[in-house]
Amino acid sequence: MSQDGSALLEGENLRFLESLRDRVTPEVFATWCKTLKFDRPGADTLRVLAPNPYFRDWLERSMRAPIADAFTSVRGADAKVVFEVREAVRSDGQPAAAAERPAAGARVSRIPDPPGNEDEHVGSAQNRSWVAKVNAPEPAPRTAPHAAQPSAAAVRPALPRLGYAEANFTRLPFALVNDKEIRTAKEILIDVTLKSPKGLHRKLWRVTPGKSGMPGPFDHGVFRALERHALDSTIRRGLPLNGPVFFHLRTIIEMLGLYYGSRNIKFVSNAFDRLQEVSFEEVDFIRRANPKAGKARAGRPLGRGTGSRAKMHLVDRIRAAGDMIRNGNSVAVSGTYGVTFGKEYEDSVNARYLRPLDWELWSGLTRPIARRLVEILDMDFYGLRNGPHVAYEHAELCGLLPAKPQRFLSKARECLDAAHDELTAFGYMTYEWEAKPGRPWRILY
Repeated sequence: MSQDGSALLEGENLRFLESLRDRVTPEVFATWCKTLKFDRPGADTLRVLAPNPYFRDWLERSMRAPIADAFTSVRGADAKVVFEVREAVRSDGQPAAAAERPAAGARVSRIPDPPGNEDEHVGSAQNRSWVAKVNAPEPAPRTAPHAAQPSAAAVRPALPRLGYAEANFTRLPFALVNDKEIRTAKEILIDVTLKSPKGLHRKLWRVTPGKSGMPGPFDHGVFRALERHALDSTIRRGLPLNGPVFFHLRTIIEMLGLYYGSRNIKFVSNAFDRLQEVSFEEVDFIRRANPKAGKARAGRPLGRGTGSRAKMHLVDRIRAAGDMIRNGNSVAVSGTYGVTFGKEYEDSVNARYLRPLDWELWSGLTRPIARRLVEILDMDFYGLRNGPHVAYEHAELCGLLPAKPQRFLSKARECLDAAHDELTAFGYMTYEWEAKPGRPWRILY
C-alpha cells in the first residue's frame, strides 16, 4: 500500500479486521467494526473512516486502543489513529472542511422538554423543546428550567433526511402529548366498533403505564431517537433487528439536541424506565352476523365471532452493556447500553412493515401534536394521490393523538390549530375545519 492517503489494500484491510475481531466481543465487532474502512494519509497515521458521526464519536471514545493494537499487530509499527466520517473525506484524501455553524439569528428548532413542566397544556404555545437545527430566522426560543439549553456548539451532527419507523407505532399512540398526566393517566384507549359485511368489527388499542408513569412527549422523542439509531444500524445496512442494539448514551442525548451532562442523563434514564414498563393490548374481533335468518334469539342478533388478542411491550429492556451476558461472556464496553425491543416490534420490523419518516421535518417541529400529525398523516397523504384531501372527524383524531375531545368548536380549534399552523408554516400541508349542523366536526387536510 502506498503512503499517499490511498485506502488499505483489500487483503490488508481484511487482516486488520480479523486482528480487531480478536480484541473485542462478537457483538461489538458486528455492531461497530464490521463495516469500517481505513486508509493512511501519512506514514505514521491511520485514518478510521466511520459511516456516520455517531459511529465516529463512539469509536473514538471506546475503540482507540483496540484499533491501535490491531494495526500494530498487522503492520509491525505504531501509528497515530484519527477518526473521521467517510463522507467527509475528499477524493484527494484530505479531510473536508468542517460544516459551517448556524448564522446568528438562525432558527433553532427544538425537542420537547423533559417532563415536569406543569404549566404546559395540550395545543398550547408553551410546549417547549431543545434541538438545534438551522431553518429560517425567527426570534430566539424561550428557555425552560428543566434542561440545559444548547448553544451553537451543541448542534446535532447531520443525519440522512429520511429514516425508518415501524408503521404501527407511528399510527397508534403510545405516549401522551403533554406532561400534565404522566403520573395520573391510567390508560390510553382506542375502542371502535364498525359495521362490515361480515358483522360487527371491533378494534381496541389499550396502552397501560408502569409504576414510573405514562410516557410523555419527551419519552416519545427518546424512543424515536432509539428507533432511528437501531434501524440505521440494522435495517438500513441490510441486517435484521435481532437482540440488543448497542448505543452510547451520549449518542441518544445529542440526537435530542441536549448537553451530555448528569441532569440530562437523569431525564433520559427516566424515559428509559417508562418505555420499558409501558405495555400494550390489541384486540381485533369480528362478531359474525347469524347466518340462519329468523333463528336469532331476542337480544342476541349476532352469532359467534373470530378474532385475536395480543399483549406486547415496545421495549423489553434497556441495560448497561456491563450488565448484559451473552454466551457466558460479558459484553461490557465503557458507557455503552443495549436496547432489546419487544418481540412483536422486532417481527414487524424484520417483516419490513416500515414507513419512511422525515427526520429533518419531525425533529424540527416544536409541538408534540404537530409531530403526531406528521406520523398520522404521512401515509394518508401517500395513499391520497390525486384525491382532494384527507378528512378526520375531531373525536377520531383526538383518539389517535391522543388528546381530550372538546365539546365546543372554539376549544377544539384552540387545542389543535397551533400545531396546524406550525405544519402550514413548514409547507407540509394546509387545513380547513368543516362544521355542519348536526354532524361531527371534521378537519380536512
